[in-house]
Amino acid sequence: MLEINKVTKIYDNNVTAISNIDFMAEKGILNIIGPTAAGKTTLIKIITGLETPTFGEIIFNSNKLAESTKHNLKKIGYMPQIFDFYKNISAEALLDYIAVLRGFNSGIQRKSLVEEVVEAVHLNDFRHIPIGEYSFGMKRRLGIAQALLGNPEYIILDEPFHGLDPVERTRVISLLVRIANKRLVIVSSNSLEDVAYCASMLLVLCNGSMVYQGTGEQLKKRIEGKVWILDMDDFSLEEIRLKYRVVGVQQINGKLAAKILSSTKPFEQAYLCDVRLEDGYLALMDIGVRND
Repeated sequence: MLEINKVTKIYDNNVTAISNIDFMAEKGILNIIGPTAAGKTTLIKIITGLETPTFGEIIFNSNKLAESTKHNLKKIGYMPQIFDFYKNISAEALLDYIAVLRGFNSGIQRKSLVEEVVEAVHLNDFRHIPIGEYSFGMKRRLGIAQALLGNPEYIILDEPFHGLDPVERTRVISLLVRIANKRLVIVSSNSLEDVAYCASMLLVLCNGSMVYQGTGEQLKKRIEGKVWILDMDDFSLEEIRLKYRVVGVQQINGKLAAKILSSTKPFEQAYLCDVRLEDGYLALMDIGVRND
Protein backbone atom coordinates (compact mmCIF):
# COMPACT_ATOMS: atom_id res chain seq x y z
CA MET A 1 0.00 0.00 0.00
CA LEU A 2 1.28 3.44 -0.98
CA GLU A 3 -0.33 6.54 0.53
CA ILE A 4 0.34 10.06 -0.71
CA ASN A 5 -1.10 12.52 1.80
CA LYS A 6 -1.62 16.11 0.60
CA VAL A 7 1.87 16.39 -0.91
CA THR A 8 3.02 19.82 -2.08
CA LYS A 9 6.41 20.86 -3.46
CA ILE A 10 7.43 24.52 -3.57
CA TYR A 11 10.94 25.31 -4.84
CA ASP A 12 13.20 28.10 -3.59
CA ASN A 13 12.15 30.41 -6.43
CA ASN A 14 8.58 30.21 -5.06
CA VAL A 15 7.45 28.00 -7.95
CA THR A 16 4.89 25.37 -6.93
CA ALA A 17 5.65 22.17 -8.86
CA ILE A 18 2.82 20.08 -7.38
CA SER A 19 0.04 21.04 -5.00
CA ASN A 20 -2.04 18.98 -2.57
CA ILE A 21 -1.60 15.59 -4.28
CA ASP A 22 -3.59 13.02 -2.33
CA PHE A 23 -4.25 9.35 -3.24
CA MET A 24 -3.79 5.71 -2.27
CA ALA A 25 -2.64 2.81 -4.47
CA GLU A 26 -2.18 -0.94 -4.04
CA LYS A 27 -0.87 -3.61 -6.41
CA GLY A 28 -1.43 -3.14 -10.12
CA ILE A 29 -0.34 -0.45 -12.56
CA LEU A 30 -0.71 3.18 -11.56
CA ASN A 31 -0.26 5.39 -14.63
CA ILE A 32 0.68 8.98 -13.77
CA ILE A 33 -0.08 10.91 -16.93
CA GLY A 34 -0.15 14.53 -18.00
CA PRO A 35 1.43 17.05 -20.36
CA THR A 36 5.00 18.30 -20.11
CA ALA A 37 5.65 20.26 -16.88
CA ALA A 38 2.54 18.83 -15.23
CA GLY A 39 4.57 17.77 -12.16
CA LYS A 40 4.93 14.05 -12.92
CA THR A 41 8.69 13.81 -12.42
CA THR A 42 8.57 15.91 -9.25
CA LEU A 43 5.98 13.56 -7.77
CA ILE A 44 8.03 10.52 -8.79
CA LYS A 45 11.18 11.95 -7.16
CA ILE A 46 9.28 12.62 -3.94
CA ILE A 47 7.90 9.07 -3.86
CA THR A 48 11.40 7.63 -4.35
CA GLY A 49 12.90 9.85 -1.64
CA LEU A 50 15.08 11.86 -4.03
CA GLU A 51 13.24 15.04 -3.09
CA THR A 52 11.52 16.12 0.10
CA PRO A 53 7.98 17.51 -0.05
CA THR A 54 7.38 21.00 1.30
CA PHE A 55 4.15 19.74 2.85
CA GLY A 56 2.55 16.32 3.14
CA GLU A 57 3.89 12.81 3.62
CA ILE A 58 4.60 9.54 1.82
CA ILE A 59 3.63 6.26 3.54
CA PHE A 60 4.72 2.77 2.45
CA ASN A 61 2.75 0.03 4.21
CA SER A 62 2.09 2.25 7.26
CA ASN A 63 5.75 3.40 7.41
CA LYS A 64 6.37 7.09 6.77
CA LEU A 65 9.10 7.60 4.18
CA ALA A 66 10.72 10.43 6.16
CA GLU A 67 11.07 8.22 9.26
CA SER A 68 12.48 5.09 7.61
CA THR A 69 13.95 6.16 4.28
CA LYS A 70 16.64 3.51 4.02
CA HIS A 71 14.25 0.69 4.93
CA ASN A 72 11.63 1.79 2.41
CA LEU A 73 13.98 2.55 -0.45
CA LYS A 74 15.31 -1.01 -0.42
CA LYS A 75 11.82 -2.00 -1.54
CA ILE A 76 11.86 0.32 -4.57
CA GLY A 77 13.11 -0.35 -8.09
CA TYR A 78 13.45 2.99 -9.85
CA MET A 79 14.26 4.13 -13.38
CA PRO A 80 14.63 7.92 -13.77
CA GLN A 81 13.56 9.83 -16.83
CA ILE A 82 17.13 10.83 -17.73
CA PHE A 83 20.03 8.44 -17.10
CA ASP A 84 23.14 6.98 -18.66
CA PHE A 85 25.54 4.08 -18.07
CA TYR A 86 29.25 3.40 -18.20
CA LYS A 87 29.97 2.78 -21.88
CA ASN A 88 32.89 0.37 -21.67
CA ILE A 89 31.34 -2.38 -19.56
CA SER A 90 28.73 -4.96 -20.48
CA ALA A 91 25.13 -4.96 -19.35
CA GLU A 92 25.81 -8.15 -17.38
CA ALA A 93 28.71 -6.55 -15.48
CA LEU A 94 26.73 -3.39 -14.77
CA LEU A 95 23.71 -5.28 -13.45
CA ASP A 96 25.94 -7.43 -11.26
CA TYR A 97 27.50 -4.25 -9.82
CA ILE A 98 24.07 -2.72 -9.14
CA ALA A 99 23.00 -5.96 -7.44
CA VAL A 100 26.01 -5.66 -5.11
CA LEU A 101 25.01 -2.08 -4.27
CA ARG A 102 21.55 -3.34 -3.39
CA GLY A 103 22.95 -5.77 -0.87
CA PHE A 104 23.06 -9.07 -2.76
CA ASN A 105 26.39 -10.53 -1.62
CA SER A 106 26.06 -14.04 -3.03
CA GLY A 107 27.58 -14.35 -6.50
CA ILE A 108 25.29 -17.26 -7.33
CA GLN A 109 22.22 -15.26 -6.31
CA ARG A 110 23.34 -12.20 -8.30
CA LYS A 111 23.91 -14.30 -11.41
CA SER A 112 20.39 -15.68 -11.16
CA LEU A 113 18.89 -12.22 -10.63
CA VAL A 114 20.81 -10.73 -13.57
CA GLU A 115 19.79 -13.56 -15.89
CA GLU A 116 16.16 -13.08 -14.89
CA VAL A 117 15.97 -9.35 -15.69
CA VAL A 118 18.11 -9.55 -18.85
CA GLU A 119 15.78 -12.20 -20.21
CA ALA A 120 12.72 -10.21 -19.16
CA VAL A 121 13.71 -7.16 -21.25
CA HIS A 122 14.99 -9.23 -24.19
CA LEU A 123 18.67 -8.25 -23.89
CA ASN A 124 20.01 -11.76 -23.42
CA ASP A 125 21.78 -11.82 -26.80
CA PHE A 126 23.49 -8.50 -26.02
CA ARG A 127 24.43 -9.01 -22.37
CA HIS A 128 28.20 -9.23 -23.08
CA ILE A 129 28.35 -6.27 -25.51
CA PRO A 130 29.71 -2.92 -24.20
CA ILE A 131 26.83 -0.60 -23.35
CA GLY A 132 28.39 2.10 -25.53
CA GLU A 133 27.32 0.04 -28.55
CA TYR A 134 23.69 -0.09 -27.44
CA SER A 135 20.94 1.79 -29.25
CA PHE A 136 18.83 4.29 -27.31
CA GLY A 137 15.99 1.78 -27.03
CA MET A 138 18.33 -0.93 -25.72
CA LYS A 139 19.63 1.44 -23.04
CA ARG A 140 16.04 2.18 -22.09
CA ARG A 141 15.37 -1.54 -21.67
CA LEU A 142 18.53 -1.86 -19.59
CA GLY A 143 17.24 0.92 -17.36
CA ILE A 144 14.05 -1.05 -16.83
CA ALA A 145 16.10 -4.20 -16.13
CA GLN A 146 18.06 -2.56 -13.30
CA ALA A 147 14.80 -1.34 -11.76
CA LEU A 148 13.53 -4.93 -11.69
CA LEU A 149 16.64 -6.36 -9.99
CA GLY A 150 15.81 -8.22 -6.81
CA ASN A 151 12.03 -8.22 -7.31
CA PRO A 152 11.33 -5.02 -5.33
CA GLU A 153 7.85 -4.43 -3.94
CA TYR A 154 7.45 -1.14 -5.80
CA ILE A 155 8.55 -0.56 -9.40
CA ILE A 156 8.70 3.13 -10.35
CA LEU A 157 9.46 4.03 -13.98
CA ASP A 158 9.64 7.63 -15.23
CA GLU A 159 8.90 7.78 -18.99
CA PRO A 160 10.09 4.18 -19.62
CA PHE A 161 8.72 3.99 -23.19
CA HIS A 162 10.58 6.99 -24.59
CA GLY A 163 12.67 5.81 -27.54
CA LEU A 164 11.16 2.32 -27.74
CA ASP A 165 9.80 1.09 -31.06
CA PRO A 166 6.27 -0.40 -31.13
CA VAL A 167 7.53 -3.98 -30.72
CA GLU A 168 9.73 -3.08 -27.75
CA ARG A 169 6.91 -1.05 -26.19
CA THR A 170 4.52 -3.98 -26.48
CA ARG A 171 7.03 -6.34 -24.86
CA VAL A 172 7.67 -3.99 -21.96
CA ILE A 173 3.96 -3.39 -21.39
CA SER A 174 3.34 -7.15 -21.31
CA LEU A 175 6.14 -7.52 -18.77
CA LEU A 176 4.75 -4.77 -16.54
CA VAL A 177 1.26 -6.26 -16.66
CA ARG A 178 2.66 -9.61 -15.50
CA ILE A 179 4.67 -8.25 -12.59
CA ALA A 180 1.85 -5.90 -11.52
CA ASN A 181 -0.17 -8.92 -10.44
CA LYS A 182 1.93 -9.09 -7.29
CA ARG A 183 3.16 -5.52 -6.69
CA LEU A 184 2.61 -1.86 -7.39
CA VAL A 185 4.05 -0.59 -10.68
CA ILE A 186 4.06 3.19 -11.10
CA VAL A 187 4.57 4.44 -14.65
CA SER A 188 4.87 8.12 -15.53
CA SER A 189 4.14 9.03 -19.16
CA ASN A 190 3.03 11.77 -21.52
CA SER A 191 1.10 9.45 -23.79
CA LEU A 192 -2.09 7.42 -23.44
CA GLU A 193 -0.61 4.96 -25.93
CA ASP A 194 1.66 3.54 -23.25
CA VAL A 195 -0.10 1.75 -20.36
CA ALA A 196 -3.26 3.78 -19.73
CA TYR A 197 -5.47 1.10 -21.31
CA CYS A 198 -4.21 -1.64 -18.99
CA ALA A 199 -3.61 0.46 -15.87
CA SER A 200 -5.50 -0.32 -12.68
CA MET A 201 -5.69 3.40 -11.99
CA LEU A 202 -4.98 6.66 -13.80
CA LEU A 203 -3.67 9.71 -12.02
CA VAL A 204 -3.89 12.75 -14.30
CA LEU A 205 -1.82 15.83 -13.46
CA CYS A 206 -2.11 19.26 -15.04
CA ASN A 207 -0.17 22.35 -13.96
CA GLY A 208 0.87 20.63 -10.74
CA SER A 209 -2.65 19.69 -9.66
CA MET A 210 -4.37 16.32 -9.68
CA VAL A 211 -7.35 16.68 -12.03
CA TYR A 212 -8.41 13.04 -12.08
CA GLN A 213 -7.97 9.79 -10.17
CA GLY A 214 -9.78 6.63 -11.23
CA THR A 215 -9.98 3.99 -13.94
CA GLY A 216 -9.97 4.55 -17.66
CA GLU A 217 -13.54 3.32 -17.92
CA GLN A 218 -14.69 5.78 -15.27
CA LEU A 219 -13.00 8.59 -17.18
CA LYS A 220 -14.81 7.62 -20.37
CA LYS A 221 -18.17 7.51 -18.59
CA ARG A 222 -17.75 11.13 -17.50
CA ILE A 223 -18.27 12.27 -21.09
CA GLU A 224 -20.65 9.65 -22.46
CA GLY A 225 -23.29 11.39 -24.55
CA LYS A 226 -21.07 14.45 -24.97
CA VAL A 227 -18.83 13.50 -27.91
CA TRP A 228 -20.16 14.32 -31.37
CA ILE A 229 -19.02 13.82 -34.95
CA LEU A 230 -19.60 16.53 -37.54
CA ASP A 231 -18.79 16.15 -41.25
CA MET A 232 -16.89 19.25 -42.30
CA ASP A 233 -18.30 19.58 -45.82
CA ASP A 234 -20.21 22.75 -44.89
CA PHE A 235 -18.11 23.99 -41.97
CA SER A 236 -14.53 25.13 -41.49
CA LEU A 237 -12.52 24.02 -38.48
CA GLU A 238 -12.09 27.64 -37.41
CA GLU A 239 -15.86 28.17 -37.52
CA ILE A 240 -16.49 25.15 -35.30
CA ARG A 241 -13.76 26.09 -32.82
CA LEU A 242 -15.31 29.52 -32.29
CA LYS A 243 -18.26 27.87 -30.55
CA TYR A 244 -17.21 24.41 -29.41
CA ARG A 245 -14.34 22.36 -28.04
CA VAL A 246 -12.84 20.28 -30.85
CA VAL A 247 -11.05 17.20 -29.49
CA GLY A 248 -10.01 15.68 -32.80
CA VAL A 249 -10.17 15.69 -36.59
CA GLN A 250 -10.34 12.44 -38.55
CA GLN A 251 -11.26 10.80 -41.83
CA ILE A 252 -14.62 8.98 -41.89
CA ASN A 253 -15.68 7.30 -45.13
CA GLY A 254 -13.28 9.49 -47.06
CA LYS A 255 -14.62 12.71 -45.54
CA LEU A 256 -12.97 15.01 -43.02
CA ALA A 257 -14.89 15.14 -39.74
CA ALA A 258 -14.49 17.02 -36.49
CA LYS A 259 -14.97 15.43 -33.06
CA ILE A 260 -16.72 17.91 -30.77
CA LEU A 261 -17.13 17.87 -27.00
CA SER A 262 -20.49 19.33 -26.01
CA SER A 263 -23.21 18.54 -23.46
CA THR A 264 -25.84 19.43 -26.08
CA LYS A 265 -26.08 18.74 -29.80
CA PRO A 266 -23.74 21.30 -31.37
CA PHE A 267 -25.08 21.23 -34.95
CA GLU A 268 -28.15 19.70 -36.54
CA GLN A 269 -25.90 17.50 -38.71
CA ALA A 270 -23.84 16.23 -35.76
CA TYR A 271 -24.27 12.74 -34.33
CA LEU A 272 -23.05 11.02 -31.17
CA CYS A 273 -20.08 8.66 -31.36
CA ASP A 274 -18.49 6.05 -29.12
CA VAL A 275 -16.32 7.62 -26.43
CA ARG A 276 -12.61 6.80 -26.36
CA LEU A 277 -10.18 7.19 -23.48
CA GLU A 278 -8.39 9.96 -25.39
CA ASP A 279 -11.62 11.97 -25.46
CA GLY A 280 -11.90 11.84 -21.69
CA TYR A 281 -8.28 12.87 -21.26
CA LEU A 282 -8.59 15.81 -23.66
CA ALA A 283 -11.73 16.91 -21.86
CA LEU A 284 -9.76 16.97 -18.60
CA MET A 285 -7.06 19.10 -20.17
CA ASP A 286 -9.77 21.53 -21.23
CA ILE A 287 -11.78 21.83 -18.01
CA GLY A 288 -8.83 21.74 -15.59
CA VAL A 289 -9.90 21.14 -12.03
CA ARG A 290 -13.54 22.15 -12.44
CA ASN A 291 -16.14 19.52 -11.56
CA ASP A 292 -18.66 20.32 -14.30
